[in-house]
Amino acid sequence: MIKECLIAVAEEICPEKVNLFKSVSLSANTVARRVQDIAENISSQLSDKKGHHEWFSLALDESTDVSDTAQYGVVALVSKAVENDGGSKPLVLLCIIHQQSLCGKCLDMSEVLKPVITVVNFIRSIGLNHQQFREFIEEIGENDLPYHTAVRWLSCGKVLKRFFELRAEIEIFLNEKQRPFADLENSEWMWKLAFYIDLTNHMNELNLRLQGENQLLPNSPASP
Repeated sequence: MIKECLIAVAEEICPEKVNLFKSVSLSANTVARRVQDIAENISSQLSDKKGHHEWFSLALDESTDVSDTAQYGVVALVSKAVENDGGSKPLVLLCIIHQQSLCGKCLDMSEVLKPVITVVNFIRSIGLNHQQFREFIEEIGENDLPYHTAVRWLSCGKVLKRFFELRAEIEIFLNEKQRPFADLENSEWMWKLAFYIDLTNHMNELNLRLQGENQLLPNSPASP
């Protein structure tokens, strides 16, 4: 509550400092209380609803520990509680969104993705190149080119889409650096790039539709 008040005050008195207040970390006790409140609320909701339904399902976000390893403690606890109560063993489905991602990975995108990553790294990983490219696109009112992070599969679609949007500017910049990119003149390579952009955007949009309150897979139809 105090943090929210400070942010509200900062928005009136010094709006340029609002992000500093927003970045203040909550204390461990505050986080613990919020987790406890959430747990009690979920328990109360389940208690109110369990007598009205013979079957029900739970949709949970995956959590990871400090080593970025997925943890499914809730799944184990629910299964044990149902077993102790003599109920039917629950059906567990993990990583629904990843099933779409795995389907996308059946296609070999390396012919398109590897050259794009090479160009992005040439622009972003060299300080002078990145500075010059950023100044160049800022002059025409465009935003920067993002990095591709392999462990975050959502970034693939964002990088491909941004690369396509800035293809003319990228070609000009690479030619000035004596690093011409011939694939930008290859119509077959370009339509493959456009296809993979559509594919990865589809998966990204599905992922976003599954986020938030009351967003379940049956409520989020996705065209193939």
